[in-house]
Amino acid sequence: CQQHEPFSLRKHAAFALFHAPFHKLVRKAFSRLLLADEQDALAASALGLEDGREAPRRYEPTEADNSGVERSIESERIRADANEFNRMVEPGHWFAREIGNAYTASLYISLACLLSSEAADEESAAS
Repeated sequence: CQQHEPFSLRKHAAFALFHAPFHKLVRKAFSRLLLADEQDALAASALGLEDGREAPRRYEPTEADNSGVERSIESERIRADANEFNRMVEPGHWFAREIGNAYTASLYISLACLLSSEAADEESAAS
């Protein structure tokens, strides 16, 4: 049986697309995913699972916001994750900010935006 490294957003994804009804919701979701990556890495390290095995996840939501993240810390996390958000999410998100809430279509709008951004980057790199 071959062991695979556990998925990490920072290590294994170049971009992240979200259903984007509201910009703030996307920022919060991305920051929470990065926090989950960090918690997984710490748990694996504490359990001595450096060989690629995944640590068991424990989710214990708090009454604060059902995510386990205190609201006072969440704003600071969002600011701290801004560079990665701009690199991984923003290329596929600015259409949604311009258009507004498109409900069901918002994920497809994010995909179209990412494809458009990447095509523009490739054109400018080729020039």
